[in-house]
Amino acid sequence: MLNNRLSILMQQRAQWLSAKTQLTVENIANADMKSARRKEITPFLSILNRSQHARTNTGKLLTDVKNFKIKSEDSVTTKDEISREQEMMLLTRARTDHDGLMSIIKKFHQMYRTILAKS
Repeated sequence: MLNNRLSILMQQRAQWLSAKTQLTVENIANADMKSARRKEITPFLSILNRSQHARTNTGKLLTDVKNFKIKSEDSVTTKDEISREQEMMLLTRARTDHDGLMSIIKKFHQMYRTILAKS
C-alpha cells in the first residue's frame, strides 16, 4: 500500500484494534476468577495524539507506523468485575470494526491497482 497519511492511519487503527482484542480475550479468560478486574485500553485518539505530538517535537513527518506505540500503561485495570457477556459483546464489536477497516483497506488497494493499471 502506498505510504501516505491515510494508509498509515489505517495501519495504526488496525494495531490498536489488535491490542484491544487481546485485552478483551484476556478479560474473558480471567472472568471466572473472583479477584479479577477488567482491563481496558486507552482510546485510539488519545494514543494517536500522543504519538503525533512526539513526532512533531522531533520534526519528523507522519511517515512511520513504528512511531505509533501502544505502551503497557495504555492498559488500565478498572474497579469493575469482569462480565463475560459484556466482554463477548466488546469482542464482537472489535471484530466488526476490524472487518470494516480491512474492507476499506482492500478497497483502497483495489483503487490504487486500478489507477496504476490505467497508466
